[in-house]
Amino acid sequence: MIRKALAVLVMVLVWIHSAMAATVKYDLTITNKVVRLAGEDVVAMAVNNSIHAATLFFKKGDWAKITVTNKLAVDTSVHWHGILLPNRQDGVPYVNQLPIKPNESHLFEF
Repeated sequence: MIRKALAVLVMVLVWIHSAMAATVKYDLTITNKVVRLAGEDVVAMAVNNSIHAATLFFKKGDWAKITVTNKLAVDTSVHWHGILLPNRQDGVPYVNQLPIKPNESHLFEF
């Protein structure tokens, strides 16, 4: 009887924890953008049309769903800061992860 009650308690705690976690979604588009640097126009990589990539906010326990769309003419990848992820979702193309091809999207979930 105690085992059954303990099992039910564990299931309730897991359910409460998962019910409190949110799914946080972001859409990021990687493009080229002309910017003025030291008096010259140069081409830079932008995320959502900003040279300073957006800060993404999550709470502990949240589920992240981030769609990254590559609008560059070349393959690209994403390296995340501030989170520990499986290698296949963070790093160097063809080393840790496959690149995102031009005009394609990749959904990161963690």
